[in-house]
Amino acid sequence: MILCAFLFVVFIRWVTISVDALVLISAGILVRLDAQVCGFKNWQSFVILLIISQASLGLGILLYRLKF
Repeated sequence: MILCAFLFVVFIRWVTISVDALVLISAGILVRLDAQVCGFKNWQSFVILLIISQASLGLGILLYRLKF
């Protein structure tokens, strides 16, 4: 019984992590498609996505260190 409960918890955690990863990947794909539809080249859309993601990561680290 304890093993079933443990496996259930592991499965639920795996699903939540997988869903978070899929949401991030799909958001990146949508931004890249929107940038290409607007006429940006592949490298320009990559640079835009890179700058936004790095700025978001830096902001997240800063807010975590400031305990917000």
